[in-house]
This record gives sequence, structure tokens and C-alpha cells, in this order.
Amino acid sequence: MRFTKPTWVTHRDSAKDTKRLSIFSIHVHPDGSRIATGGLDAKVRIWSTKPILNPASERSNRPPKSLCTLSMHTGPVLTVRWAHSGRWLASGSDDEIVMIWDLDPSGRGKVFGSNEINIENWKPMKRLPGHESDVVDVAWAPEDRYLASVGLDSKVIIWCGYTLERIRKLDQHNGFVKGVCFDPVGEFMATQSDDKTVKIWRTTDWGLEAEVTKPFEDSPGSTFFRRLSWSPDGAHITASNATNNRGFVFIAAVITRGLWTSEISLVGHENTVEVASYNPHIFLRDLRSGDAPLATSNICSVVALGADDRSVSIWQTKTARPLIVAREVFERQIMDLSWSRDGLTLYAASSDGTVAVFDFDPEELEGRVPYTAQRQYLQKFGFVPPSVPEGFSHGTNYGDDHAPSTSRITPPPSPTPRTASQSTQSGFGTTAVNGGEHINKLVAKKSTKKRVQPLLMSSIPSAAIAPPTREPPPPELRPPASKPRLASTSVSPVPSMCGFDADVEMGGPMDMDVPIDSLEQSPGMSRGKRKASVLDDEHPVKPRTLGGDLHRERVPICEIVGEKWEGSRLLHATAILPSPPILTFLSAKVDGSEDALEARNSEGDGLTEVLFTSGKQTQWLDFYRLV
Repeated sequence: MRFTKPTWVTHRDSAKDTKRLSIFSIHVHPDGSRIATGGLDAKVRIWSTKPILNPASERSNRPPKSLCTLSMHTGPVLTVRWAHSGRWLASGSDDEIVMIWDLDPSGRGKVFGSNEINIENWKPMKRLPGHESDVVDVAWAPEDRYLASVGLDSKVIIWCGYTLERIRKLDQHNGFVKGVCFDPVGEFMATQSDDKTVKIWRTTDWGLEAEVTKPFEDSPGSTFFRRLSWSPDGAHITASNATNNRGFVFIAAVITRGLWTSEISLVGHENTVEVASYNPHIFLRDLRSGDAPLATSNICSVVALGADDRSVSIWQTKTARPLIVAREVFERQIMDLSWSRDGLTLYAASSDGTVAVFDFDPEELEGRVPYTAQRQYLQKFGFVPPSVPEGFSHGTNYGDDHAPSTSRITPPPSPTPRTASQSTQSGFGTTAVNGGEHINKLVAKKSTKKRVQPLLMSSIPSAAIAPPTREPPPPELRPPASKPRLASTSVSPVPSMCGFDADVEMGGPMDMDVPIDSLEQSPGMSRGKRKASVLDDEHPVKPRTLGGDLHRERVPICEIVGEKWEGSRLLHATAILPSPPILTFLSAKVDGSEDALEARNSEGDGLTEVLFTSGKQTQWLDFYRLV
């Protein structure tokens, strides 16, 4: 075994800052070529693993050590998890948001607001709001059918792994939920909470299957996480933060499937166990069995534990003592553990801001069972997962028994590019490729101006946000055609960070926070036209505009007098304050600038026009009807 702590894997406020910030989560990509870390600096960072495992590569800086910095979160990033397909990365943060990231193979360049260089460009594909407090942990179900997120709002939210829409919110926990994992069979999900329980949920109806309390009755509630893990043979859950002997002995509890009881304890750590992580491979007890079918009596698992005593232990379930105990690996507690898919490398992250790596030789972990044999073994449980939604597929899958590619530094782009003959278009570019993944595609023209477009939160598709519905105004009150400002010619959910807008392809359905439906232009200016097909026909939207050089006519100011404005007649009081007059035109200027907010009231039954101006430019315009 080789042990290393790469000093360059770090989270800092800036390149000049020498203080390391806490790393709360770490996870290895399924192809083994990169790791993702989340830290106190509110960033997700992606690192190449080759310089970690190969000293020659580290010295030559080939490939580069830091591949990408993702900075859309506004709070510390507490969890990062790659999808099993390797296609998406999920992150959860203090900002109550789960973010889904997708690779843009055409994008690279400087990190906005810093001197860092992105070798790869992972773009935010969708925001998943729904939690009311910190998102502490996330987990992907087998075959990425579901994504589960848990947080300090005591809620568990289940998202569809294909459409990324919310399926269910579970609220039976009575304390902070700090860990979640899925059964490798796909039949159950387990969550662990500060209410000192582990709850088992059925994935068929999301009902509660069982509740385990015995080993957690005296467990402390002061840990950052309660990260638990399910064994690859589906037989056991190893849960963190358990105790024996009235809370004086810190253990990890092993819960047996079906019985849902804990009769096995992993004892030895001197402080609370924070995280448990199973090696993804099943191991043979007797190596002489050769190619014989797997039998329950001849298999075992390997599990790693990280604790607040700054040590890591690795256990094999066929022995009563740990294989390895690495003491005082860090200066502070261990926050997360992650095994590579080949089962030979273990990564550990600590709140002291460092990462440790344990790299094993194949002879040290003998008896690894191929993934094809593991899948056959799991069929004994007889669980049939639900069918994949029609027209969806995650496509890329990091193979069963293939070693990670050493020549490829980036995973295949997602989704796979299409040819024109393969697709049919409807709505907002929603296409089906041979019955496969729905893809929204936009090809934007190259711009002659070099500019940096900041990535706005409102430009990222967000689950559970529906577009507003309003009546359109009469034709005579619609604003004249005008050219939109601020390079608004793209309806891509993620603006390009390059000097020009490259081709953008995004998988899955999209929705927009603020639909804009009235940026119409004259026939001679149709090149940048924004079409109304962005929205469904059943959701009409009242026209608005971002303005531009909109001509504004002068309105004579006078008082509007009519029966409908004489509201004082409806009041029966001896002394009332006089009502302010209703004028045809109102204006309020911002001190020290040319900005002004104007309102024009109709003397008849027309609409009220509200606009925001800057000098002679109309920045924003909308219409309302007074009732």
C-alpha cells in the first residue's frame, strides 16, 4: 500500500491565501481519472488523479492537477457525488440548493473573478431547490434512477434521476438528517438522523420499511455528518455514530438486511465515527472457488471508517480485526471517504483542509469479484426495478469490468452529439434521438465582440418553478419593436464563458425562471429573434420587454376623476385622511443618476403602464390592470 497526501489538493479563499479551508466531501469519478471535492470556500473543485497516483506525472504537471473550479454555490459545499454513469455531478450546499453539473466539452478558460484556469468546463445544468436548510448529503440510486438529498431541515427529498424533477418529500425524521445511501439492489434507501434512528425506505412507494434505534440511543449529536454505506452484496448497512456501553464505546453499527437489527459492531475508534464507506467490490473468502457461482457463504466485503479521532480503519467482514488502522492521518476530524471503482484506492478528506490517499496493490486486496458476477448475484433478491421513463436513457456507463482508461482525461460529453437526420423538433428544441435521451439544442452565432458573460442564477433551469401566467394587453398598448440589450439573443440555460457563444447541448427538460415572450423585432432585424415557442401554448404570458431605445411620448398630467376612484364613499367614519389624487403620469427619480421609475394611468379602462428608464433608454416595461 502507498500512502500520500497531495498538498496541492486544497480549498483556499484566493491563490495568495495560505490558509487551508475545510474540505467536507470527496468523491471519485467512475472512470477513476478525477476526484471532486467540496469545501468551506463555497466551491466544488475537480482534480486529476494521475498526478496523485503517479509521481512522474505530478512532477511534469501532465495532465494538469486542477481541472476545474465550480463556483455557483453561495455557501459551503457539504457534499459532492458523481452519478454512476459518470455523466453528471451532484453537489449540495449550505445555500439549501442541490446543483447538477454537466460537462461542456467546448468550454475552458479562466475562472470568473480569479486567476485560476479551467482545463475542463463543468456547467450547472439544473438547480434543485426544495430544502429549507443546509443540504448535508446526496446519493444516486443504482443506474441513477433516483437522486436523494437530505438536510438540516429534517427532510429527505427524492428526485427523478432522469428528469431531475421532485418525486417525493419524506418528513418522518425528527432531527437533522445527515446521511443517505441506496441499496445496490435498488429496493431500499437508508437515511440516518440526529433523532438517533436509521430509517429504511422502500423505493417502490417510498413508505417506511423499518426503523433502527438500538445502537444509536446514546450517540452524540455533535457530529457534522452521519454518513452510512450499504455493502455491495446488499446484505448489510454500516452506520456511523453508534455507541455501546451507554455511550462510552464508539462503534460503527452493522445492520442486517431483512431483520433490520444490529448485532455486529466495529469497535476500536477513540471518538465518534463520522463516515462509513464500502468498497464497491464483493470479495471471495476462498480464492480456490475459481469461476464457481457466488455463494453467500463464500463472499465478504471491505468497509472503511473515518472518525473524529483523526484515524482511518479498513475492515474485511471475514475477520474480527481491521486490515489497516492509520492513526492521526489528519490534524482534525475526517469528513468523507470514497473508493475508486476498481476498489484499489481510498480517498479521505478532513476538516483540516487536506486529502489523504491509500493506494493498494491488487495482491493486498485479493478476491475481487467482477461486476458482471455481482449483478448476477444481486438477482437472487428478486427485485424488479421500475421501467425507465419513455424516451430517457443515461447512455454512457462506466463498464462492468473494464479498468479505468489512462489515456482519457475527460469523460464523454453529455449528451452525445446528434446529426440532423437523427432528430425531430418540437417545442423548444426538445428532440428524441432514436427514442433515447431528450436533448435541448441551441446553436448560437459567433459574436464579433469578446466579452465575459457572468453566469446568473436565474439563467439556470430550476426544478419546481413554474412560469407566471398573465393576460396579454390589447394590441394598441403593446410596446413598439426594439432591440434587446445585454446580448439577450441566446435562450441557453447557461451562458457561454468563452469569447463567443459556442454550440450548447443540454440533456433533459428545461424550464426558465423568468420567461420573456415579447422581444419581437422588425422583419429586417429577425436574426436575433426570440421565439414564443419557449413556452407551452397552455401557459400564455403577458408581453414584457427589456426596453432598449423605446420611444416615450409625453403624457399631459391631470387628475383622473371618476366614480371608481371615489373610495372614500365606502368608508363610514367621522374623520378620514384625504385620498391622494390619481394622476395620469407619475415619476420618481433616483438621486444622483438619470434613472427613473414612471407610471402612466389610463383615463379609461385601459392598462396601467409601468417602466424603468435610464436617460432616454427604457430598461424595463410592463403592464397591469387596476381592479
